[in-house]
This record gives sequence, structure tokens and C-alpha cells, in this order.
Amino acid sequence: MLPFIQLLQHRTARPLVRFAHLCVSTIAAAPTTIYEHAFIFVLKGSGIVSSEGKQAAYKEGSVIMIPPGVAYSLTQGHEEEEYEDELHIAIHFDWEPQVQAHGELLNIADNNQASGAEAEEPHPAPNSIWLPHVAVLESASDELFACAGWTLRAYEQGGVYQRLRTDAEMLNLIVQLVENITVGAKAIQTLQPYENGQVAAVNGPADLVN
Repeated sequence: MLPFIQLLQHRTARPLVRFAHLCVSTIAAAPTTIYEHAFIFVLKGSGIVSSEGKQAAYKEGSVIMIPPGVAYSLTQGHEEEEYEDELHIAIHFDWEPQVQAHGELLNIADNNQASGAEAEEPHPAPNSIWLPHVAVLESASDELFACAGWTLRAYEQGGVYQRLRTDAEMLNLIVQLVENITVGAKAIQTLQPYENGQVAAVNGPADLVN
């Protein structure tokens, strides 16, 4: 079971969305490291996600869950096939904001009022207790993908209460994700070792070990 499933039974998540976007492009295979969590909702396309010498397949309807501080790469489709554009929603977030002293919050409020700008919050340290390794939800529900769309829309609309609306939608998304994994009994793929650095072809979930 993924750690956040257990943590959410005893601890309140206060998700803070840092960035959300809709991407239409081929995915480069170059390794990338981020410093917040990311959920990638695959609307179109398929391929392999690789990290730390391991891999798992993703496809249309999958959700790729990426923790901070872990190098990963996404390789599209079969090597022998011509690449097609992929369509996915990516949401970068923290499971909970950094704890700040009351005086620091007052200073942020005063500075924002004076400058009209929002103060940047520090990124959390890598090695997440919520999700230590890359994982793939094999096939998510339409409701979960709808929540991803609502979170993206709230983020893109902007406005004075953008963060409040976006984080509220993200909390609902997390509820739907937990229900997909527990109540819906959707398969979670953890990354498995591959030999000689070769990425296996995407033949579906039967090739992966749960």
C-alpha cells in the first residue's frame, strides 16, 4: 500500500498546488528531477516511466505519481513506432505547506499588502514520507480525471482567491484518488527492475508486477 493511503487515515492533508498545466507534445526521455510532488494524468498516449534503474508502463487513463527529489524519465510508445503527440494534465503540489511561525505569516501579509505580490514559499525537502517512489495508477476513473480538469481550470483562472479554489479542488482530487485505489481496487504498478538498461515494450499491465 502506498504510504499516503495510510497517512491520510491519521493525518490531515492540506495540499498546496504550485503549478498545473495541460501539455500537448511528445515526451522527452531525458531524466528530470522535481522538488515537489507531481501527478501526471495521461489523456492520450502510452509509454514507459523509468526511475532509479526501474520501470513501469503507462497508457491512456493512467496516473503517474512522482515524488520530489527522485530522477525520472518518460519514454513514449514503442521504439519501432512513430511518435505521436501525447496529451496529459500535470499537477505539481505539496501534500502540506511548510509550517511558519505566526510572526512570519504577519510579515508575509504586510509585504503582500505593500507590494501586491505573493511571497514565495520554500520548497519541501526531497524524500517524501507521502510517496517515496514513483508509482503508476494503471487505469483511473472518469471522476478522478474530471477532478484533475477542475483543478487545472481553477489554477488557470487566477484571481484573488486562486490558491484557495485550486487547493480545494486538489483536496477533492485526493479523495477521488484514494477511492480509486481502495474502494475501486484499481491496480497500482510499482517500478520493476529491467535488464541492461533496456526499456521494455509497452504490452499492457500483464507485463508488470503489482
